[in-house]
Amino acid sequence: MAASKRYLLFVGVALILTSCDRADPDDTYAQKHELQVLQTEISGLKRRQAELEDANSRLPLKLGDDGFDFVETNAGGGTLEWLGSKDNGNGVALKLRFGNPTAANWNKFSIIGSYGKLGPDGEPLLETTRPLVIDVSQTIPKGSWRTITVQLNGPKAQEVGYLSVRAILVSNLGLNPE
Repeated sequence: MAASKRYLLFVGVALILTSCDRADPDDTYAQKHELQVLQTEISGLKRRQAELEDANSRLPLKLGDDGFDFVETNAGGGTLEWLGSKDNGNGVALKLRFGNPTAANWNKFSIIGSYGKLGPDGEPLLETTRPLVIDVSQTIPKGSWRTITVQLNGPKAQEVGYLSVRAILVSNLGLNPE
């Protein structure tokens, strides 16, 4: 009985293997080609997703937009409005208005995000996205708005069509006793 089971198993495996050898070469080529096309499309989609997640992690602020954007900080929330920019030395001077609704002064902080050019349709050109890190040593008093000008070294004003600020990292908080 054990020998007949082995024989049936051997015959079954042989049939499976011989059916694999009889695959139509045209079907195999078409399947491999389709697989390559799908892998290329998936790779492109993953790259595009990463670009969008980076550039659009926050809605971009555009010069001339009305209103402000909410920005996360490590000391609570805040607001940011972009009021203007102009070429200045080896970069661009950005005029920003910060809102600090917290109960502590922001004495020293960093602006973290990205910037880039706008396309003809007014939307961000993702291929021009560059990292944004600006250290600020000016105080934004608690519970107030403050307009300050900060320097972004490198680009010219025409290269900064939008700002996408992901976070404000406060490194020096001021708590004044009342």
